[in-house]
Amino acid sequence: MAIKPPLTLSACLKGFREYLLADRRFSPATVQSYCANIEWIIRHFGDVSLTDVTLQMVLRLKSQLFQRGAKESRVAVVLYTLRAVLQYARDILDYNTLDPQLIRTPRPPSREVVYLNDSELESFLNAIPLYYICGTPNPDFRESASVRS
Repeated sequence: MAIKPPLTLSACLKGFREYLLADRRFSPATVQSYCANIEWIIRHFGDVSLTDVTLQMVLRLKSQLFQRGAKESRVAVVLYTLRAVLQYARDILDYNTLDPQLIRTPRPPSREVVYLNDSELESFLNAIPLYYICGTPNPDFRESASVRS
């Protein structure tokens, strides 16, 4: 078995782009976004070898993104990109990399649910037209039925 040369992020970018388009069937816009994320990682962490990526590095990446003011969704997209490139290196190029499933994306913060009070609910329900302005019944009053159930 021949020893493979180190595979850096920049070295796999062209093949990764083709993998995303052909194998994963991502849209061109998503592929462009993933490639931009790889370039961002290279600028901020260097052109690391994919076999050298560790959970500690991923944690550092998450931490830096949050320190720069990134929201959970931005951090998640960068981590999904890293997962995808590691999966590409494992499955297509047969490199022994960190298991992509070990990379966890941040959970969005939970939001408080604000319920309508009785008068707000009544106003909302009354806004759904059951009749046309001319007085004929609205044959398509599914909106009302779905809201009232």
